[in-house]
Amino acid sequence: MNIQHLLYFKTISKYENISKAAQELLIAQPALSKILRSLEEEVGVPLFDRVGKKISLNPNGESFLKHTEKILQEYDDMLSELNLEKKKNDAVRLSAKVATLLLPDIIFEFKKQYPEIAVNFTRNTTMDIDMERFDLVILDSTRPPERKNACVLLEEECLIALHKGHPLAAKQKIELNELEKEKFIIPHQGMPMAEIAEIACHRVGFQPEILMECDSRLTLFSFVEGRMGVALVPKYTWKCEGAEDIVFRSIADIECKRYINLYWNENSMQQETVVLFLNHLKKIFKSLIEQ
Repeated sequence: MNIQHLLYFKTISKYENISKAAQELLIAQPALSKILRSLEEEVGVPLFDRVGKKISLNPNGESFLKHTEKILQEYDDMLSELNLEKKKNDAVRLSAKVATLLLPDIIFEFKKQYPEIAVNFTRNTTMDIDMERFDLVILDSTRPPERKNACVLLEEECLIALHKGHPLAAKQKIELNELEKEKFIIPHQGMPMAEIAEIACHRVGFQPEILMECDSRLTLFSFVEGRMGVALVPKYTWKCEGAEDIVFRSIADIECKRYINLYWNENSMQQETVVLFLNHLKKIFKSLIEQ
């Protein structure tokens, strides 16, 4: 008796007809009949009642079918679990809410070194640290992480973004309190960059006037390019050089930083593929500061 023979029995039970079962199983009818007879001999009792060419499950067959379905379900569950574990071991499951502009190049460089390792990237739309679904999670914050399974990938300066025709654009460094009368363009409330902007302004003594909350870097830059306001933006991960009509100036009077943090699933650290990609991330982000 084997799994395949149990599957044959289940299909025969479904139709109670050898010919129809043979058609579905793509097997010759005589061969299927022989397998059924062999199965009945092995279990020691008939599983079907036969009247002419018709067959029907008898009480023995109904009991055997019940256990067969349990065995086949367990077998399927086992294969699914093994395949899932194989995929987990073969692929790195990465989630990120920030630095998503950098990740395609980071993953591409990793794949050049390790073409056999898949990196499954999911863009995170929340600030959740979901270590049940992912091996690695990248999020930003206003301060370094306090968790043991985390580290700072990048501590980046925040710059003032303003139109190149703005009166303050000629200065290489701008005191934040010089922007007290300006309107600010910020990311959505609740996001670290929005919090960073408000905290920085409060530190120099004023409440920023928020003109617009944006859901993307490109939208924020569009409003700044339209001379509708100014913004605080991270120096490295937003690729600030891409906006032609915007200049980016350092803040002179206070230190203003954003932290890009990496969180990892402790269990995933047993997988060489995850450790390799984690070290690759650290190396790439370190190089951003050294450039």
